[in-house]
Amino acid sequence: RSLSSMGLRTTQYDGVHHLIGITLDGSYSALFNNMPNVAHSPGGYGVGLGLHYAYLNGKLLVQAGADVRWQDVQNRVNDITLERTDIDTWGLPFNLKYDMVNRLDRSRNIYVEVPLQVGFIMVGGCYILFGPKLNFQLWGNTTSTNITTTTAQYPDRYIGLFEEMDNHGIRKEVPLSTTHDRLKFKLDVMASVELGYEFAISTKGYRSYRKDDTDDFRLRIGGFVDGIEGAEDRR
Repeated sequence: RSLSSMGLRTTQYDGVHHLIGITLDGSYSALFNNMPNVAHSPGGYGVGLGLHYAYLNGKLLVQAGADVRWQDVQNRVNDITLERTDIDTWGLPFNLKYDMVNRLDRSRNIYVEVPLQVGFIMVGGCYILFGPKLNFQLWGNTTSTNITTTTAQYPDRYIGLFEEMDNHGIRKEVPLSTTHDRLKFKLDVMASVELGYEFAISTKGYRSYRKDDTDDFRLRIGGFVDGIEGAEDRR
């Protein structure tokens, strides 16, 4: 709600304002890591829904609230070859090789974010907000998909490569998918910066000559960047 200055011509930024609002946002999202065989791409997306309180005193803007965020991100993994020695049903030793290509690791998470931001109203309705966001993981899971080709060799008995023998479990280009537990994230503190523009929806108490205590409706459109680091257990 807004309180106009008594007998003076006012704007939406005169005096003290207490604002409560609902936020909806979406963004590109990625999980960064230091593993040499795992890329940051292709990444994914995040969407959030929140309830915020803002304190506006002239040009000074202070904002806090809580958001629930959904994140869906993929990381591409380099092709992998695994080999092991086994014994077949006849008791003969052989070398079994797995060639895994086109692997994608997918992580889905739900977070609760608690922002505490400070900023300013600049020219017109332009604004800037910056500050920390506490980030806590509520739920998550991971899946891994790849295409696997299996081949075998009997170096001590047969010459050549055994392949495409489905009845022996030696198969070509088989799509595989496995599900795992969530990535374990600790409580993190994110650095956040937001830039945008604020539109006045209601003109009550705006450019008025009378003392007025009325509803004050606004719409903000902006862009933001959040940075986070701190996975305890990665793939």
